[in-house]
Amino acid sequence: MTESSSGEPIAPFDPTADDHEYLATAAGGLAPLVARELEGFGALDLREDRAGIHFRADLATLYRCLLGSRVASRILLPLARFDEPDGDACYVASRTLHWPALFGLNATFAVDVTGKSSHIGHTHFAGVRVKDGIADAFRDATGERPDVDAADPDVRVLLQLQGRQAQVSLDLGNGGLHRRGYRGSGGDAPLRENLAAALLMRAGWPEHLETHPDAQFLDPFCGSGTLVIEAALMATHTAPGLLREGFRPHGWSGHDAGLWDRCVAEARDAVRAWDGPALLGSDRDRGAVAA
Repeated sequence: MTESSSGEPIAPFDPTADDHEYLATAAGGLAPLVARELEGFGALDLREDRAGIHFRADLATLYRCLLGSRVASRILLPLARFDEPDGDACYVASRTLHWPALFGLNATFAVDVTGKSSHIGHTHFAGVRVKDGIADAFRDATGERPDVDAADPDVRVLLQLQGRQAQVSLDLGNGGLHRRGYRGSGGDAPLRENLAAALLMRAGWPEHLETHPDAQFLDPFCGSGTLVIEAALMATHTAPGLLREGFRPHGWSGHDAGLWDRCVAEARDAVRAWDGPALLGSDRDRGAVAA
């Protein structure tokens, strides 16, 4: 076990363990909705703080969360927490982690940075320092380093800057979970898919579907249709992760391809036809509707 610069113990990742602690991030005010989702998928020991919702899960439960959460922004495997995140601290925190236990030399990786800190003038610089730390940790352990692929990596590392603190994690969804895969070009201010889902949950749409099999839906200012599409996904019990082409947490060492395929099949089997009235949206902007 290692300790971060803040003195908090960080347990190294053990791919043979039955379960791990994960972190689901959420937009402001949406953590209770995400917690309710996670609990419904079987997550345990839920705990909310400013970083998000911490929870424990075995691998099958984690996969159900990744496939099925409509509101979570990301689902992470936290690796290190540290204080005063300047460039050197970002490098040291990432270099001291045992990355070869997390992914192999033949896996590509990328580093994303979110948040802000007075210690970092440019988030790209912080990301470069984390990347350098990962590369040097691999060289120390193996004599080689994996390649970077910023566009389509096998493994995505996330640095979260939180003022005077920071956290390094593996992003198990390989990017924001709001990216369902159905959106092409949105309008000038497209509504994020997970925020649309949250609005529908707050409005009671899922409960209304259960009590009214002939439920009607109309969004008269639909833009490119995000609310209508999310309403349809709920009506058909379609897990949003099913729409993401090539979506699988395949790059990290904890991945079980056979179990993932079974969870995907389980999610597909849960999809049902919608026999109620057409779900409707309209907008005066023809371009937005066409998109």
